[in-house]
Amino acid sequence: MEYLYKKTSDGAAEEKKPPLVIKNAKFVTSAATSAQFIKADKPMIAVCGKSNVGKSTFINMLAGQKRLAKTSAAPGRTRLVNYFDFGEFYLVDLPGYGYAEVSRAEKAKWAKTLDKFFENKRELAHVFLLLDCRHDPTAEDLQMLSYLNYHVVPFTAVLTKGDKLSKMKLKEQKGFLFAINRDYFERLCLHIESYADYSFPDILTLPGSEAPAVRRIADLIYAEHEGLHRKSLLNSYMHAFITHLLQLHTDTPGNQDIRVNRVLSLIDTHFISERTTDFYAREVNLSNKRMNELTKKAVGHTVKQLIDQRLLLEAKRMISHGASSFKEIAFDLGFSEASYFTRFFKEQSGYTPEQFRSLLKKDLS
Repeated sequence: MEYLYKKTSDGAAEEKKPPLVIKNAKFVTSAATSAQFIKADKPMIAVCGKSNVGKSTFINMLAGQKRLAKTSAAPGRTRLVNYFDFGEFYLVDLPGYGYAEVSRAEKAKWAKTLDKFFENKRELAHVFLLLDCRHDPTAEDLQMLSYLNYHVVPFTAVLTKGDKLSKMKLKEQKGFLFAINRDYFERLCLHIESYADYSFPDILTLPGSEAPAVRRIADLIYAEHEGLHRKSLLNSYMHAFITHLLQLHTDTPGNQDIRVNRVLSLIDTHFISERTTDFYAREVNLSNKRMNELTKKAVGHTVKQLIDQRLLLEAKRMISHGASSFKEIAFDLGFSEASYFTRFFKEQSGYTPEQFRSLLKKDLS
């Protein structure tokens, strides 16, 4: 595991930190319930992914050992939260998801355990999400990506099973992989009128005719980042890049349930005046439960989460414009007290409105 060079404000590269050497990693304990989670006295890094994606092999590779984490050819074997002491941090092996032969009750139990684990974000420094590079991400993979994004958990997607690809298949894999800080991404998108948090996919299929244009913009971003590193120009390139991709996604016909599209449209229109889900359920003639099932399957979030996301996005846009005080923004968005708005903003974004405005100023400086 190694740290990357970091650019300073004048464009120079800081000295590279030495690699983090893992010595004598060892198993600590397993937890079957949240009551058995350890109270960490140092940062935790979690490893998650679908069953049989190679989590144990990945952990053994990081530790430089062959048998620290037990590997199995049969999926669905990791049913506990397993803690390993890696010296400067704990590595946590989470139960694999998506195994068809596990009972519904067992799957529900795993999901509840994962939810409880991710609730305590203060101790969680990072997450490695493992994805099988031989296949497109599954619905569970995409749901986990959305989950990590929604809860603002820093993560890295790690592609596994590369050794299983034939040379012919490897040559057929074409595309671009971009890792963009979520907070920075959202700040860039604030002034894109058609953007909503649920509207930009984690994976986007490009028409062949559009690949050259995307590559040209990507080349400009890379050249500027590695060259003069002018922040204002990088922001402009990134804004153009995301706007172009978002337009491609919007223009691509989809097979999303028409009822979900209707709910998303209603939220975009009524998110300030209608904060409860009953209104949206009545408008699409569905029960709350069924409506949430459909939106959860389509975009990874319940209707209440979508309303909160849209409200947060509008709050960020209003703050970025800089024309209104926080008190005025709070009242414009339907909050009876500015303190309620501040609490909502902090819970949803991890920042106070003042801290977010400071981040915007930093982007421009």
